[in-house]
Amino acid sequence: MNENYVYDDEDRCLYNRIPKWTAGLSTGFYYKNWDMNLYFYTRQNYGAILGILRDEASSTRYNHLDVDFWTPENPSNSFPKPRITNPNDVLVNSDYVFRDLSFVRLKNINLGYTIPRTVSERFYIERLRIYFMVDNPFVWTKSDYPGLDPENGNGYTDHRPLTSFIFGVNVSF
Repeated sequence: MNENYVYDDEDRCLYNRIPKWTAGLSTGFYYKNWDMNLYFYTRQNYGAILGILRDEASSTRYNHLDVDFWTPENPSNSFPKPRITNPNDVLVNSDYVFRDLSFVRLKNINLGYTIPRTVSERFYIERLRIYFMVDNPFVWTKSDYPGLDPENGNGYTDHRPLTSFIFGVNVSF
């Protein structure tokens, strides 16, 4: 609302489901026989109306572990006063149910060590590299995003990508 206390076209907000920009960054660090590669991925300046928030607006139909409902003892205004049904249709169509889905994800970390050639040649191996890799270890979002994965954008019902821990060996004879 633009503080003129009249709902008009100036109060209208349009939400963009398509990110204004998407980017990725892959970088590598090398020191002696050690190597580390990182891959970051981001989507910025987009959002969505989350269905779970439309359903929960003033409703107690979902069992949340920690919901900051309004009460006389807790006038936080984070969530409206709970009711069995949703009498406040204005919340369902307001920016209350909109969330910014912008995020930065660390998609991959790869840390490796190449055994010195003087050691590997003793075993008739040209090159021996031992590595540890983690897929999808971290995602950073706006602080008001309630879900697990902004890439899905479903709020509480979404599933984040599986975090994988991989240990491997590269051998060249």
